[in-house]
Amino acid sequence: MITGFGPFLSVADNPSARLVRALDGVRAGPWRVVGRVLEVSYAGGPAEALRQAELVGAALIVGFGVSRTGGLRVERTGRARLGTTPDVRGERPARLEGPDEVRATADAAALATALACRVSDDAGAYVCNAWLHQVAWRSAVPAVFVHIPPEGVSPQRVRDALAALAT
Repeated sequence: MITGFGPFLSVADNPSARLVRALDGVRAGPWRVVGRVLEVSYAGGPAEALRQAELVGAALIVGFGVSRTGGLRVERTGRARLGTTPDVRGERPARLEGPDEVRATADAAALATALACRVSDDAGAYVCNAWLHQVAWRSAVPAVFVHIPPEGVSPQRVRDALAALAT
């Protein structure tokens, strides 16, 4: 299962939502990709990702979100401490429940190799970080998060990378 986010702040057309909609239902190696668009909410986004993963019987959860600082990168570490920017619900918790840091439970390095991008240990302080922290901590299914640039990323590139992970 892959997830992206809807609009937020100054991002009216989120490229992560376009990406997951384009890949929903396609095959990537042995997997059928299920794409879901989530609300940009510290609590709601991760909770819905976990709920959807359980509903569809996901074998892997890959979250996608737009990086407002550019570049394609696979995030390896989510932190409990957050910034002060409110989510779409107007909420801005200072901290998430759970350990101070949570590592991706899917192979971030292998995904970065397949995507031909770098691995990062800083998922930021906004909802993408909350997604990685909460989903990797709460799910028994391997999970990892990918930031994509504002111009988006080719669905075929992501499909090929997902297929490579299955081998």
